[in-house]
Amino acid sequence: MYKKAEVKLNGGRGACLCNRCSVILSYGVDHTDVDRYCGSCYNVLVSALTEIANASAADFAIGNKLAEFIVDTANGALKDKDYE
Repeated sequence: MYKKAEVKLNGGRGACLCNRCSVILSYGVDHTDVDRYCGSCYNVLVSALTEIANASAADFAIGNKLAEFIVDTANGALKDKDYE
């Protein structure tokens, strides 16, 4: 029935659980099928995603500087040589 939301029976009535730690978030069986997280797990995920984004941004900046250096070096080499 649910592919993302973790919904289990809890003493005869449904419960929607945190996808990471399985703490009960709400009761019932009618839930939107999305990943759900408690506050603590959500904060952990946000911190991890922020670290990944910052690392990717730093890598991207380094990549851009390296690409600029390579282009400048190649252009300088072409100017130093007489090609016909």
